[in-house]
Amino acid sequence: MNQYPKLSDQMNQQLLEAREYKLQLWTEYVLFDWHWWLGVILTIGPILVWIMFHKRNERKSLLLAGLTTAILAAAIDTSGQFFGWYDYRYDVPHGSELRSLGLCVNSYFSDVYHSVIQEY
Repeated sequence: MNQYPKLSDQMNQQLLEAREYKLQLWTEYVLFDWHWWLGVILTIGPILVWIMFHKRNERKSLLLAGLTTAILAAAIDTSGQFFGWYDYRYDVPHGSELRSLGLCVNSYFSDVYHSVIQEY
């Protein structure tokens, strides 16, 4: 008899328990630590600098380049975490909790990306 479904369910349960434990540790030890604040600043700071100093007439090409880079970086990052090549000890967003926000942001940038592509 094929035991894969049962073993897969057990593995998924173990992953869920590990994620819950990691969230507990993250909330207790990382959230609002100086490493966390540094991550927040390094995440938001460049965006604010870009908003203040970018050339308005080059906005579409900059957004296209930035979005392409972000998509590539996200794909490499997801692969690296999936294969266990590295782990973030002091990550700012905790993936599963912000996934719905990420989907909203991704759909927004997808719309921006398509509008920029249509104009070129």
